[in-house]
Amino acid sequence: MDPLLFLAHRMPYPPNKATRCVPTTSSSTWLRATGVLGTFIDDTDDWQHVDAVRTLCAEVHVEALARARSGR
Repeated sequence: MDPLLFLAHRMPYPPNKATRCVPTTSSSTWLRATGVLGTFIDDTDDWQHVDAVRTLCAEVHVEALARARSGR
């Protein structure tokens, strides 16, 4: 199977909120099949999950998103 590129508007892990779950399947299932994850972090608490996500994906690219730009 070809690797997938998964782009997310926010950190999709852990799948403990509805906004972090992909419809019909858990985001962790998607992440295991993903070759590259590109995502933003708008909540500083989400930085603690980056290492866990790196174990699921071949590559992970994370960018901080300033709260003023995220609309919060």
